[in-house]
Amino acid sequence: MILDIYNESDGIYGATRIAGVLRNRGVVAGAPLVAELMQELNIHSVDNKKMTRRRKATVSKSVNRLIKEFEAYAPNVLWVTDFTELKTEKEEVVYLCVYIDIFPGK
Repeated sequence: MILDIYNESDGIYGATRIAGVLRNRGVVAGAPLVAELMQELNIHSVDNKKMTRRRKATVSKSVNRLIKEFEAYAPNVLWVTDFTELKTEKEEVVYLCVYIDIFPGK
């Protein structure tokens, strides 16, 4: 089953995601066990760490620039937003939109 899920994801899913898919299919297996079995099968996921780090740095720089350029002197005065497109396991596209109040930074 692990190999089937791995191939369905085109080799993108790692142990944690494969364990989640197994759980959704009614099979109880934690990520450590799935990782061990993946090693035995000699399969591994694609490493996206470089891309993830670049995205996080860009987002934090943008928010910091906004905080420096605009003065939020009270709650609910200055809000920023960002949205992103996410693909689900069924290849459907959903959008996530986040609003942040600059004043308390929450």
